[in-house]
Amino acid sequence: MKRLTATLMAALMVLTVFAGVASAADTVEVRGPVYNGSDVESIVESYSGSSNYIEMNATNFAGFYYDLDDGLESEYLRIYNNGKEGTNDADPLSGDKIPEGGLVYYSVINMTDYEYAYNETEIDTDGDEIRTQYPVIGLFAEEYVPLKNTTPDLLAKLIQDNDDEVTLRTGTSYDLGHGYELTAQQIDVEGDKVWMELSKDGEFVEDQVVDLTDKNYAIWSYEEDVAGEDDVEVLRVRVTDVFQGQVDSLAVIEGVWMIDYMNVVEIEDDDTFGELEVQTAGNLGNDVYGIMMWNDNSMTLDEDDTEEIAEGLAFRTADVESGSDTLRYYLYKEVTIEGEEPAEPTEPTEPTEPTEPEEPATNETEEPGIPGFEAVFAIAGLLAVAYLVRRN
Repeated sequence: MKRLTATLMAALMVLTVFAGVASAADTVEVRGPVYNGSDVESIVESYSGSSNYIEMNATNFAGFYYDLDDGLESEYLRIYNNGKEGTNDADPLSGDKIPEGGLVYYSVINMTDYEYAYNETEIDTDGDEIRTQYPVIGLFAEEYVPLKNTTPDLLAKLIQDNDDEVTLRTGTSYDLGHGYELTAQQIDVEGDKVWMELSKDGEFVEDQVVDLTDKNYAIWSYEEDVAGEDDVEVLRVRVTDVFQGQVDSLAVIEGVWMIDYMNVVEIEDDDTFGELEVQTAGNLGNDVYGIMMWNDNSMTLDEDDTEEIAEGLAFRTADVESGSDTLRYYLYKEVTIEGEEPAEPTEPTEPTEPTEPEEPATNETEEPGIPGFEAVFAIAGLLAVAYLVRRN
C-alpha cells in the first residue's frame, strides 16, 4: 500500500508541473530600485546626494520608454524634498507624506533617425528638402511622435518606421496598420513612374505620382494640416525601382514611415492622469520641450500598501515588521504579455491525380495534439497498471 501511495504522490507532482506550465501568468511586474529608510523624508535625504530629489528613469526602471539603438530616454519620475518641484516656499516632505508637487513626472522630446538612412541632399516629390530625423517622446512607457519638434502637447502613435524592401504589383496594397493602406494604382515602366495612393479604411485620402527619373526626387513625403499645426509630415515612402514582371508591372518601395495622424492625443494644462496633473506641456526651459506634471494632492506611503500614481504606475510598500528601516518601497508597473494563439490544425491536402489508372490512397494528416497531454495520458496509464498489479 505504501508503494502505491508513493507512486500516486509522484504522479500528482508531475501533473502539478504540467498544470503550472499550462497556466503560466501573462502579467508581469516591472519594478524600479528599492528604497529603504525610516520614512520618505529620510530616504530622499540619504539617496539624493547633492541634489534635492531622488529620480527613477529608464536606466533604473524598465517600465519607462527607452530607445536602445540611439540610447534615448525620455521619462523621469522624481520625489523632491519639498513640494511644487522642490521650491523652498512649498510644503516639505514630512514622514511618509509627499506634499502637493513633491512627486514630479517629466517627459521630454528627443530627435531620432529614421530607420531608413535618408540624407540631407535628397529632395521629395514637391522639391522640398527632407529631414533626416523626427521627434519622439515617451508617455507612460508608450512611444509617441509629436506633430512638431516643439509640440509635446500634440502626439500621434508611430505606426511605421522601417527600411524593408517591399514589391507591389499594379493595384496591390501595403498594409500600414490602423486601417491605412498604400496602393500602387498604376505603374509606368517605360516612363519610370508610379502612381501611389494612400487610403484609410478603404476611403481615398491622398495620391502622388512618383517620378524615378532622378532617384533623389523619388520620395513621397505627404504633409497635412493636423490639430491646428500646418504642414505636418504624416507619411514618407521612397520608390526605388519599377520594372516589368512576367505578367504585371511592379514597383519597389523602401523606407516606409507613418504616424496615426487621424487620432492625435492632445494634452493641455490641468489635464489629469491618475494622481498627476499637467503643469506644463511646452518649453520646460533652455529650449527643452516636454511635459511636466505633479501630484495634485498629497500622497502617503503607508506600510504594506499600493499607492497608485498614473496609467499603471504605482508605489508598492513592504510589510516591515522589525529593524531600523520602517519603510521600504519601489516603483512598479504591471505589463501584460500577450500569449501566442494556438496554431490552427493543418488541413490534409488532396494528392494530385497520378498518370497511372490506379487511384492512390488519400494521405490523411494527423491533427497536432496539445503539447504536454501525451505525458498526462502516459502517467494515467502507468497508474492504472500499478493499481492492477497491486490489486492482483
